[in-house]
Amino acid sequence: MINTLVEKIKKTNAPIVVGLDPTLALIPEHVLKKNYDEYGADLMSTTRQ
Repeated sequence: MINTLVEKIKKTNAPIVVGLDPTLALIPEHVLKKNYDEYGADLMSTTRQ
């Protein structure tokens, strides 16, 4: 199952953050910037994608 997931993530170039409680500092800068630009610079914007 994980191999299929990884293949699809790579195929679609999906920005993925995995974790039950991801640390904001570990989220890639381009993902944060995209969401901040689209939704505003608050914690909730990091949960949208």
